Amino acid sequence: MTTNLLLQRRGDADLTLNALGDGTRRAIVDLLAERPRAVGEIADLLPVTRPAVSLHLKVLKDARLVRDEAVGTRRIYRLDQTGLEMLRTYIDRLWAGALDRFAAAAEATHRAEGRDAPPRPATTDAEERARLAPPRSTRTTGSTRTTRDRST
Repeated sequence: MTTNLLLQRRGDADLTLNALGDGTRRAIVDLLAERPRAVGEIADLLPVTRPAVSLHLKVLKDARLVRDEAVGTRRIYRLDQTGLEMLRTYIDRLWAGALDRFAAAAEATHRAEGRDAPPRPATTDAEERARLAPPRSTRTTGSTRTTRDRST
């Protein structure tokens, strides 16, 4: 793989990870994981103003984590699978590297102790990573949200 392509992929991952570095944006992603929503609805569910939600949505859209569509006079936001798949690929690559390093360390330990390395399963690397990877989930559970006090 060329250096430019690696830098571009890393830049995409950096943009996505930086977008998710803010708690309000993560809360917005959690809300949109439940269903598509308008800006006003998102603002009603979070302790931030509608203009602030719009700015957070712009950051998420630039990171390809959300997309929007016009429905009458409103813009409806939903999760963008493109950015989520890019994020999943990035994390899978990190996970695979960690598994490879763990396997190498275990084999080195066995050799240092004078034992044969444990037999490796007869699976492909992709099958092994899929077997050991954390389960994928398309819905969020246990999320906590605060709502603004309407009396103020």
